[in-house]
Amino acid sequence: MRPVASLPAYRFKRGEGIAGLVQGAGSPGELGIHDVRVRIHAVALNHRDLLVADGQMGDGELRVPCSDGAGEIVAIGDGVTEFSVGDRVMPTFFPDWIDGEPLAPRVARALGGNIDGVLQAELIVPVHALVATPAHLSHEEAATLPCAGLTAWHALFEASALRAGQRVLVLGTGGVAIWALQLAKAAGAHVTVVSSDDSKLARARALSADATVNYREFPQWNVEVRRLNEGLGVDVTVETGGKATVALSIAATRMGGTIALVGGVAGGFDVSIDGFALAGGKRLVGVLVGSRVMAERLARFVALANLRPAVDRVFAFENAGEAFAYLAAARHVGKVVIGGYACAFSPGLLKNTPAKRSPLLPSRIIAMAGVVLGLAACTAAQVRTPEGFSGHAASYDVSGHSPRRFNEPVRFGPYSALEMREGTTFAWALPAGHADVGRTAKPHAFTLVALNQPPVQVQCRVRTWKASINGPTQSLEVDLTGLAGPMMACSLKLDGTRAEPLELSRNGTRVKGTLVAPWGGEYSVRSIAHFEGAAIASSTPTGYEISGSRGVVAVVDILNAGRVHLDNQLDEEQRVYFAAASAALLLLDPEFDQFPRFGNETR
Repeated sequence: MRPVASLPAYRFKRGEGIAGLVQGAGSPGELGIHDVRVRIHAVALNHRDLLVADGQMGDGELRVPCSDGAGEIVAIGDGVTEFSVGDRVMPTFFPDWIDGEPLAPRVARALGGNIDGVLQAELIVPVHALVATPAHLSHEEAATLPCAGLTAWHALFEASALRAGQRVLVLGTGGVAIWALQLAKAAGAHVTVVSSDDSKLARARALSADATVNYREFPQWNVEVRRLNEGLGVDVTVETGGKATVALSIAATRMGGTIALVGGVAGGFDVSIDGFALAGGKRLVGVLVGSRVMAERLARFVALANLRPAVDRVFAFENAGEAFAYLAAARHVGKVVIGGYACAFSPGLLKNTPAKRSPLLPSRIIAMAGVVLGLAACTAAQVRTPEGFSGHAASYDVSGHSPRRFNEPVRFGPYSALEMREGTTFAWALPAGHADVGRTAKPHAFTLVALNQPPVQVQCRVRTWKASINGPTQSLEVDLTGLAGPMMACSLKLDGTRAEPLELSRNGTRVKGTLVAPWGGEYSVRSIAHFEGAAIASSTPTGYEISGSRGVVAVVDILNAGRVHLDNQLDEEQRVYFAAASAALLLLDPEFDQFPRFGNETR
């Protein structure tokens, strides 16, 4: 098959650090008989990426960075039978390490190091280097598995054979550390976390850490770790610090225990060890991410345990530089993720590059627009955010949302709509001769949750009122929804506050309404028809804006699978509240098509 036209991609000028990140274009290459083309939806960052940027790891003058990504298959080679177009997948860190020991030929190539990584719109991957994404995870969550999640899994269960009831020590609150905490707790282990930041330790305890130690308070923290673990120390230490911490990690581990050496964020990898420190049967094991078979075991465990990785923050694709700066500042707990990629169309290759299906416009029409306009590459129609908004907003792809369905959990970034309930439609009519006045209503409810944030209980009712006059030769039906009250009325109850309303009514060809916030203030909600990418009718609604006195705070993109954009300048409580309102708009928008549009359009 011919290669796809140029698509967006980032590259590091190695040796120049974060400042050397440049955005350009590239082709994912030619699709071989046993290859798969993957459209990347989200990329998770690792400390290793900073080392590649600084020129301390990897090779080549220019390198597409990052090893951790998740996306969907958009084309397959003729010999591929394991996956199909549309499947959600994760590329493996070492494309050639399928199983067995990490022999040199198997680990010679590594994504984002000596071969181009996943910080690009699409890439070609051999089918043997893919793992199916757990169904309950969003793309942003799944992107954290290939390196950070797998490294933690390898350290705990492959190198150490952790058992329920054993004790684990985790250093820091970065991606591998928090994954190790979550995996170990899911396996029934006791976990101690060491960090220098009390606020990060508090978040670790919120993730079920059993004990925490601030190493600024306890410079010889190994003594305190042993005291907290029956005076003997821990069974397994996930050692992510390197040169500056390994001696204390060995001392904090009990006789017969394992120290899994997986990182060098504190002092680098130049580690020297006193051999006598390992007396008593202690094992020091080097962990090199993991094989595809290990990744498959991790994915099965995550699915069975219903684990959701801790995603600290999601940045838009166009703000990748900010994401790396945030990672380098080490303010995160869990993973830093980049999301939001363009999908491309290439004339002559449309059958191998399908667009996401839109609830408002068939994908074939979007594709045809690309051909008629003669575009080599374009983005599928999507909402255009207000000028300046994307610079301080996080963008999340929506996972689990099927148009006109309310029975699947919906997730975007760290937010999940759970406990979703849809009531049955009911109606009543008052006969008056040949006239009927009736009402139909459908109740909906869900709970929006996010890590370390209060839940929001959402209850909605979508309704319509109609008057019908039936004569012997003709009948007339009039929609009275706009006169009889809002067509969507919701109550949003942020945990610990009273319920506040979200109401929408039809206003000409548009939808308008209000949202009241528990901290005071009223926000306007309106449908919008601003789009970019493939051509669509200018009157086609593309989403909703929520705005207050200081401007737009949220944008909901209802095209394709959906996206939600939230203002990063909001505090966490405000963000989760607007995320709940966004979920209601996203989920219930298909219901609005049932209502006729009437009257003159007003904006």
